[in-house]
Amino acid sequence: MGTHEKLKTQEEHDAIVERFVKNRLMPLSGLLYCEKCGCRMQFRVGKSKKQDQYWRALCYHHYKGGSKYEQ
Repeated sequence: MGTHEKLKTQEEHDAIVERFVKNRLMPLSGLLYCEKCGCRMQFRVGKSKKQDQYWRALCYHHYKGGSKYEQ
């Protein structure tokens, strides 16, 4: 028991945990719906030169013709 070869290093584990923390759900996730198609909107975090960080709610629904709703 416990003598098998390790699958990942401690550094790899720490990087994975850090990524999980960064990608956690946003507080309003699942609460906003697109006014055009009614699908749930997704949050994205962005960075700009003027602001440190900003949130943006986007609709990623694709319609039958292949187009998507652009905001």
